[in-house]
Amino acid sequence: MTKDEANFLRHGVAKLLALHRDGLTPEVALTEIALFIDSHDEKPINMIIFCPNPLCNSQHIDRVTEDWSNPAHRSHKCEFCGCIFRFADTATNGVAKIETIGKNDNWSIDGDRRI
Repeated sequence: MTKDEANFLRHGVAKLLALHRDGLTPEVALTEIALFIDSHDEKPINMIIFCPNPLCNSQHIDRVTEDWSNPAHRSHKCEFCGCIFRFADTATNGVAKIETIGKNDNWSIDGDRRI
């Protein structure tokens, strides 16, 4: 269990004990706990990610494999050079391309230019 997971569980238990102490019904307590869990659930941000190693610079795409279920994560390991890196202080997911294009964007990963 990671430190973040332990802290998350510790806060959840403290919240449950506080609700019980205040005399709330189990239904109210469970609703409060579910809301707490939802608000602290780290959902990864889909990003186009490239290895920061200047000798590699390969695109990093996270995928489910036999050995990896692709859970939410912050650090990434380049499958080509082995560099381990982190681009954000939140969970990110390396994707082949993102779903949106901004009206002022003039570059995209698949070469569609809108200049």
